[in-house]
Parts: sequence; C-alpha cells; structure tokens
Amino acid sequence: MRYVMAVVLALAGSVALAAPTNWSNADWSYRAQISAFSPDAKENALVEWDVDFADLLARAGATGTFDPNSPRVMMIQAGQEKEVPSRFFPDKDTPAAGRLSWLRLGTMGAGSSDTYSIYFDQGTSKPAKSYPELAHAKPVLGKNMLVNGTLTVADKADPSKAASWIYDAAQAAGTLELLRKIDPAGITVMKFTNTKGGESTVKATQITPVEAGKRYALCCWYKAEKESAGAVVMTGWLYTADNKVVTGPDGAYSNYKLQVGRAAKGESPWRYMCGANIWVFDPKTKTNHEVDEDKTLPGTGLIGVDVDYCGGTGAASFTGFELREMPTGLPIGIWVTSIEKKP
Repeated sequence: MRYVMAVVLALAGSVALAAPTNWSNADWSYRAQISAFSPDAKENALVEWDVDFADLLARAGATGTFDPNSPRVMMIQAGQEKEVPSRFFPDKDTPAAGRLSWLRLGTMGAGSSDTYSIYFDQGTSKPAKSYPELAHAKPVLGKNMLVNGTLTVADKADPSKAASWIYDAAQAAGTLELLRKIDPAGITVMKFTNTKGGESTVKATQITPVEAGKRYALCCWYKAEKESAGAVVMTGWLYTADNKVVTGPDGAYSNYKLQVGRAAKGESPWRYMCGANIWVFDPKTKTNHEVDEDKTLPGTGLIGVDVDYCGGTGAASFTGFELREMPTGLPIGIWVTSIEKKP
C-alpha cells in the first residue's frame, strides 16, 4: 500500500479553563474541571462523556467506592456554576464507569467550547436525582472502538508501552514513548519524536473490525512541542475482512481512508481534532482528495488506525484516541483539566 501523507480537515480547539473558587455543591468532596469542545455546530446538544469515576477518585487520592447517585454537572458561565440536567448510564459490569450525559441547551457554534465542573463523591450518602428532560434519554454516541484510547492500561509484557497499540519505542525516524500522569489531571500520553524529518514518520497502530456502509469519525487530542516543524495525522486505512486494500467500484482509486490532520509547527496547547471524511489517492494525478460519500464502501471489514508525527522534525504528544460510528455530526471532545478535592 502506498502511503501519501496529506494534512487534511482539522477542527481544533484549545483548552483554557479557570475553575471557580466557590464550591457549589458544598456536601460533595470531589469535582473534575473539564472543557467540552464542539467541532461542528450543534443545537440543544446531548453532551456525552465516557468516564470512569473510580479512576477519577483514585487520581484525587480517595480510597472509597464511587457513589452512583453523586454525579452533578455544572456549566460555568461568567465565573459561576449553573446546574444542568444530567444522567449517568453505568456500565453493566463496572458500575463506576459508563456514559455521563447532559443537556446543553441553546446553540454551540462550530469550534466553540464550554467549561464545566463535574461533581462526584464516594460512599452512599448522596440523594438520587433525576431530571424530567432526560427521563427517556439514551446515549446516542457510538462506542469508542479503539481499545485503550486513553492509554491508561500498560502492556503486561512491556509496561513502557500502551496495551493494544502496535509500535516500536525506537523507530527509523525517531522515538515513541509512553508518559504517565503528566499534569495534575493525571493524563497519560504518547510522545512522538521525529529526528529524521522529510517524508519520514513515527507512528503507532491499532486494527479493529468495521462494517460496510457505515460512517465513522476519528478523533484525538494533541500537543505540539517547541521547535516542531511537522504534522500530526490520524489515518484509518480501510481493508476488506481478509485484509485486502479497499478500492473504488471502478478500480480508479486506491487507499480509501479516513483521515484527519493538522500542521504542528511550534509549541501549541492541547487541541482537539476530529473528522469523518473519507479520502482516496488518485494514481493518475498523484493527489489525495475527498470522496462525496463518507460511508465505507461495500466489502469493507477492517480499519487500521495509524497515529503519526510526520513531514518534519520535532515532537508531539497524543491522547484520547477515538474511532466511533457517527451517522451524523461529530463527537464533542472532552478534556479533563483538573481533579480537585474540596479544601
């Protein structure tokens, strides 16, 4: 398969969040400060976050069991917290983890972001609370099909690597390393360093089944380091179930792929990029271009997701990898800025 690096549609938002000093839910012991970034315009959006409250409690230094009645979502406006309707959908086998959903009334413009305080606690003392607006709500966001997208699980055979990802720590073009708990929120990242430049790449890969006729979105968070001069790219190469390259119905195009990327030149804050466009390489013009249909072609059965730092020297860090089925729209990116214990 020919690899042609194309820096394509990137919808990016920076993380900038100042936590209110007041503690709106005085009887709650913990809260997470988050930013919710919308890459496309949304109206009265149901915001959804795959969250593990046991992990958040552990990061805050707590030793108790998560209280399933405790989650409360507070939107921060003009430095004040305002409660919004929310509902927690626990996983069947791990009740402290699941989908936290809340209603964001009004319009979110493309490229806009909100800030929130998510209150939670341990024990069993918090009263249950329900909101009529979400009485019949169900999560609509597709499941994240990438395993260990948050990089929180280390490979048992090699703890310096992330489980379920395929890569060499030392690569022809540079190095790749796993960095744990790099900031107060306890984020784990992959750091890609490209020392060769040119058309070389440093990458990690994961392969997972997909279906024909479906629309998928690729997303991640990234941060470019100082003196970076390359590009951050996330590509999902589309294959048949027997691992053959997916080509167009007329055979004119090759390398059907989901792809999203952005130039990474100089230091940047954490940014979100997400896309659902399918691209092809045209061997006649030797160029990449989007196809009109975002759905996967007949015969598609596998996707090989590559995360790359390429096209130049420098370094970038990645985390929060996602591959989701998305019939319409794009996922809202959630970034945890801090986890606090009440003073």
